[in-house]
Amino acid sequence: MEATAGRPGYPGSTGSGTGIGGHIHQLLALATALARTATPSFAGTGPATAPASMAEGSSGVGRAPFGLELGALSDAESMDWAQTLEHLSRLLAGLGVQAAADLADRVRAGRYDKDGFRTPAELLTSSLKLGRGEAHPRLRLAEHLLPATDGLTGTITAPTQPVLAAAFFAGDVSLEQALIISSFTDEATHLAQAGRIPEGTDRELEETLTSYALVEPPDFLRPLGLQAVNLLNPDGQRPTEGELLAKQGIFFRRPRRGLVGFDGHLTILQYETMLASIDSATNPNQHKHKHRHRHRRRQRQRQQC
Repeated sequence: MEATAGRPGYPGSTGSGTGIGGHIHQLLALATALARTATPSFAGTGPATAPASMAEGSSGVGRAPFGLELGALSDAESMDWAQTLEHLSRLLAGLGVQAAADLADRVRAGRYDKDGFRTPAELLTSSLKLGRGEAHPRLRLAEHLLPATDGLTGTITAPTQPVLAAAFFAGDVSLEQALIISSFTDEATHLAQAGRIPEGTDRELEETLTSYALVEPPDFLRPLGLQAVNLLNPDGQRPTEGELLAKQGIFFRRPRRGLVGFDGHLTILQYETMLASIDSATNPNQHKHKHRHRHRRRQRQRQQC
């Protein structure tokens, strides 16, 4: 798949006639088509005067809470309606990532300091009422799928994952699919930069996973990406000496209901030493052997006296 999108706007656009305005018109056209297709027509009445039995259920929330009656559609029309709606939601997700990137740039420029927002995630969670589980994925995708501008020089660099960017902003790839592909591609990029895999392998992985995303759901992509990364780097990403040292230690929690929990990390040598100590301290046969040994030693001492 060839990457042609420089900025998100109209899918694959390079600013040659159908830019952001074209993208918005596509959103509006999709929304209009959805409303027109699903709105029933009643003789002598409009959609607003549809029978109450069709509009509201016993709980007060009707089968058509948005005023769109889907039950009148055929099976094929219902499927087509749902697919069109999904495409619309993917385009909106792309705009959400672009909006997150724009707000993040403004936060980093200090334009919201007076409001107390120091990080992009703080602004998104507060202004858009998002959880961090929603805010951070948008920001991560923005870092990889959008051009980056250097704050000092003003230099604009291309997206680091342009193939995925083109598919995502075209509405061909969902937000969940994009996060999966971006994560595995980013991992492969780090391996390539460290010289652990051939240069360009990360781009091949991005292209392969994106092509599968056009026809397969996220549950297919995730194990596929994991298998690909494991094949590229079967030994895993080895930690540095500093990382090993920083993570070493056993940490005990506060006693709770008569139990003390603990967790931590040990080197292989530390693990083997601790395991041997625990085995020695908890093995009842060891205690019996030591007791017999001490008893015999005392008997020999008495005999010598």
